[in-house]
Amino acid sequence: MAQKVVDADMIETIRRGAKAGLTASQIAATLDVVVTTVRRHAYKHGIVLAKAQLDNSPAIRDKQIKQLNLAAAARKKAEKKRLMQVAQDLARIANPQERKEALYGQALMAFELKQAAEGRRDKLPCHAPSPEALEQRRRRDIKNYKPLEIAGITFPSRTLAAEALGVSRGEFSAMISDKATPFRRQKLARMLGEYKRKVKAQP
Repeated sequence: MAQKVVDADMIETIRRGAKAGLTASQIAATLDVVVTTVRRHAYKHGIVLAKAQLDNSPAIRDKQIKQLNLAAAARKKAEKKRLMQVAQDLARIANPQERKEALYGQALMAFELKQAAEGRRDKLPCHAPSPEALEQRRRRDIKNYKPLEIAGITFPSRTLAAEALGVSRGEFSAMISDKATPFRRQKLARMLGEYKRKVKAQP
């Protein structure tokens, strides 16, 4: 198997795969790398991988892998479009010195974006939600505020429950749905158990 360069995109794929409930072997198959590479970088970046379970059927696994591949393809397409736009903008700059400064600015931006993607720094201010967007989100959350009780734990809302368990709101909603797969139900039970132990251990 050819050796692949471990970059921010690969780390993000490992992180997304872990959130989707894929095992190290399944993520390795998606990335076409050996499983030890996935485990090593998951450990390095604090990513918790799912353990192999009987209920993680090939059908569920293949669907999750397909979703990961589609998401990765969409990100690469967006990045390609961005780079083409950058090239066009640079070509419009007639002054060589100004073009050089603009190119340096784009290279610096790309470096900082990579640092943020790898968790080495916070998100760039230009990518952070604006105060207006945060206020709008806060008002929406208040409007949709509905306490949720599950497994003897009461959360203020689904959003806060998802944040407490470390998953997206969509994934959490899928796990508590009446149509949730056995794998998702087991994953939820495991996460709730870990959350209870963490809360109990707090002083």
